Amino acid sequence: MGVASQPIATEFADRAPDLSPDEPAEPARSQAVVVSPGVLDFGTQSLMSRPTGEITLTNQGEKAVTLVAVSPTCSCLKPEFTDRVVLAPGANHTVAVAHEPRSQAGPSKATLRFVFLGNDIVNVPVEAMFTRPVKADPTWIDFRRDGDQGTLKLRSLDARPFRVLSVQGVAVPDSPAALLQEVPWDLSTYDTETCTNPAGERMPSWIVVQTDHPDAPVVDVRVRKDGCTNPDIPGDGDTRAWMILDQRVVVGELSPGDTQIYELPVALLPNRTMNEQFTVAKSESSGLVTRFIDVIQKEDGNMVRVEIGAAADCPAGVLMGTFQVESSTAGHDQQIHVFGVVRPAK
Repeated sequence: MGVASQPIATEFADRAPDLSPDEPAEPARSQAVVVSPGVLDFGTQSLMSRPTGEITLTNQGEKAVTLVAVSPTCSCLKPEFTDRVVLAPGANHTVAVAHEPRSQAGPSKATLRFVFLGNDIVNVPVEAMFTRPVKADPTWIDFRRDGDQGTLKLRSLDARPFRVLSVQGVAVPDSPAALLQEVPWDLSTYDTETCTNPAGERMPSWIVVQTDHPDAPVVDVRVRKDGCTNPDIPGDGDTRAWMILDQRVVVGELSPGDTQIYELPVALLPNRTMNEQFTVAKSESSGLVTRFIDVIQKEDGNMVRVEIGAAADCPAGVLMGTFQVESSTAGHDQQIHVFGVVRPAK
């Protein structure tokens, strides 16, 4: 269970019934529902975990109140609530809440809306940070802050020692397993104007580190260099109305021929109209297979479903590839990165 904040009291007034103009209305009497915790914070969670918590509501008013619904703003939250509950003055009621597992690292922020008879609503924010059990510091590389070379510190969050096996798919010298590993990185060979190195290779948007930690086979760190590694966001001159919010997918460890369906959230950009359909997810890398499935609608938005995996003849090692999500309008596409580790074929 996450860290709980202090209780908060939410005041709301009774609504008076409809009265005729010549009938005076009775002054509204205030009621108070105290919510504890005021913010349900699940803290730092491992990927694919399902944290649970509880929220307790206490009626500190002088009249009974009736809880008729518990409505999350995100389908990721699953509150246990089946029927209305009457809270007498001084009574309390506890609602259990679970956060559905996530396969991608990052923060989760949503709200639980407790709806009372009369449409009075009490909002409780719910937060979580999902991360792999190996965390990088810094969490991203910024050329303006860090320059073109430096050291990543990888730290085990589950007290399990690990080793670093490769960086950008290139094996590194063997070192003892430890809770903290320092990983040098060097992008100084890339020209900051052309964004390429002497071999003509483009500056990578991520540094990808392979480890032997069973739950963190790869750790990816974003590289930020204006003009070279900018995310694929439509500009003012681009008529594309949509954007896939996940710029990369980490597939973890898999065998040749393994695939899995991933749900990628898609956003409609402000002041634009979606007059097209998604049609294909086209792999741009050998060893990487991708297939567009469909678009599904959830409470918290639309999701593009894509099957992603390793080709049957994909060699063992780090999988670093890209694919394009394309729509029915020519030129409307977005590149997505994929990282994983392919086990040797049996």
